[in-house]
Amino acid sequence: MIVTALAVLGLGGVALLALDLFAEGYLPLLRTVAFAVLVAAGLLLLGGTGVPAFAGTSLVDDTMARLLGALAAFAAALAVLLPPPLGDAADRKQRGAGYLALLAWATAGMVLLAAAGDLLTLFLGLELLSLALYALTAYGVSGPGGEAALKYFLLGGLGSGLVLYGGALVFAGSGRLNFLSQAVSGGPLVTAGLALLLAGLAFKLALMPFHLWTPDVYEGAPTGVTAFMAVGTKAAAFAALAHLLLAGFPQSEPIWAPLLIVIAVASLLLGYALAAPQRGIKRLLAYSSIANAGTAALALLLGVHAGSVLILYLYTYAVATFGAFACVAAAGGDLVGLRYRWPWLGGAMLLFLLSLASVPLTAGFAGKLVLLLGLMQGGRGVLAILVIVSTVIGLYPYFKVARLAIQPAEAEPAGVAWGPAAVVAACVVATLALGLWPALLPGA
Repeated sequence: MIVTALAVLGLGGVALLALDLFAEGYLPLLRTVAFAVLVAAGLLLLGGTGVPAFAGTSLVDDTMARLLGALAAFAAALAVLLPPPLGDAADRKQRGAGYLALLAWATAGMVLLAAAGDLLTLFLGLELLSLALYALTAYGVSGPGGEAALKYFLLGGLGSGLVLYGGALVFAGSGRLNFLSQAVSGGPLVTAGLALLLAGLAFKLALMPFHLWTPDVYEGAPTGVTAFMAVGTKAAAFAALAHLLLAGFPQSEPIWAPLLIVIAVASLLLGYALAAPQRGIKRLLAYSSIANAGTAALALLLGVHAGSVLILYLYTYAVATFGAFACVAAAGGDLVGLRYRWPWLGGAMLLFLLSLASVPLTAGFAGKLVLLLGLMQGGRGVLAILVIVSTVIGLYPYFKVARLAIQPAEAEPAGVAWGPAAVVAACVVATLALGLWPALLPGA
């Protein structure tokens, strides 16, 4: 079903461009078709198994690939419901189909990366999602989108180069591209290649010190694109990293585990510390995503339980983060007095912030609790303590946003568009459901 989902996404993007020839500028129809394509791809990934024989050595069909690929597809579907970064009627007429097609193709790259079974497929998936995201970042009709896209392109190109060079070194040292049929072994060339692969994927995951692009890109990109990027890219890149390290290089754990620990701890501690002085909500959430990526990276140290813990943590992070960005989009980017302008939206934003802060009875608490228990049972109590310390540090920036939302402000009669409202409602339900019953998520 992974190949079928890829075909649906790829051909769906082409169909959107073709449909625009007959329904030029009719954005509601295009958005409906795009939403259906993305939801269908997600359902295919959740409901089916199997990889055709011709793709058997290039793609992996496991729970992690399907669930995290589906997470990226559903994130893209929710992004379609958020206000598109298009201006007047003429602008929508010219660029609406292109925006939606790029969302579908970026999702195809994420699914391909999440299911990559060899180094070539991994690089192709990485490039497909990256090129589409560069264009989506610059899709804003005003503001710093172009500058953000340029910074993302330059630093993202460096990350892609590291992956390509690392894969070349692994192939030179081992003579193999496939890293799932059996563990890759070799000498110094393979070790150096693995280090470069880890660094290249760390760029996409925004792990320190490869995070410098993240705040500016998150702030400059359209809010829907930022939400999709924050959720989908991390889901796909973590799936690829887990397959690479746990299936491809398990015997090299004494080499990659210390590197991963240093990167993860720096990300989770400094991410929250740097979030504290931020004034803009999107920059604050950018540093929050860095910290959460560092926390999720620690799940890769849990051996046989790594996959299930990682899936649960990424889903709990995704629903709270996407919900927070949806609230930002619904409020027009201004959260001051949100409680008085739209009380229900202020309550939803508070719930998402509580989940990101890992308060009990929310999804974020369930994901972090499972991770902490795994670290304690695995004899990594020091790392568990550091996760707890980072969580305490993270309380300040989250509650700073909550304080903005409850500041007195005159109520405004303007309503919220149905698309952002539906996204917020869906994320509220998912946040509460995963917080109260984490077992709802299959495979986690």
